[in-house]
Amino acid sequence: MPLSNVLNRFMPPIEVTLVHSPASRVVQELVLQLPEGCTVREAWRASQWFAAMADPSQAFCPESSIWGRKASPSQSLRHGDRLEA
Repeated sequence: MPLSNVLNRFMPPIEVTLVHSPASRVVQELVLQLPEGCTVREAWRASQWFAAMADPSQAFCPESSIWGRKASPSQSLRHGDRLEA
């Protein structure tokens, strides 16, 4: 087992809020507890909101921001972040 997996078992999860607007005047919000060090891409994958749009062989990630600031798919999240699509 990789060391990162061992460490994640003992670290408290972080809480992240995901927000997505699939249509005008419609907002979906989901609060997830994720392992520390989780990336933007991993958070969207955990939400499963975009699973139907993604090719399972590829890591789909919508254009994202954290608290209104552009975020890359590989950016790590922190406790209390608000991830927006």
